[in-house]
Order: sequence, then C-alpha cells, then structure tokens
Amino acid sequence: MYQTSQDDALSHFSLGGIHGLPFAEWPGDAVGGAPADPQAWGGYCTHGSMLFPTWHRPYVALYEVRTIS
Repeated sequence: MYQTSQDDALSHFSLGGIHGLPFAEWPGDAVGGAPADPQAWGGYCTHGSMLFPTWHRPYVALYEVRTIS
C-alpha cells in the first residue's frame, strides 16, 4: 500500500487525502466534495461531529483491508 503510486485512488497518499491531509478530493466523488475555496477544504472526515464514528470506522476498515492484501 505504501509503495503504490500516489495516482492510485487506494494509495496511502490518496486515502490520507480523503481523510484530511493533503486535502485531496476522492476521485470517485460524484458530488464534488471540495468547496469552491481550496483553502477551506479540510477533507471528508467529520471530526467533531456526531457522525464521526459512522464515517471513521469504514475509513479505518479500508486501511485494514488494504494493508492485509
């Protein structure tokens, strides 16, 4: 996973970006998650919200699956 190209949507770099750093838009986002002001983009993670567990657990599960395969 860490050796995967940064252009791969499932690379460590890209997965970190959908979480919040380096603030990258998920390639499969049909809605367009990033705001018009790129300086305001903070990723998809819902830190500080009651939705946090329902977002973060699948995100961590994706990492778990990627590191096993």
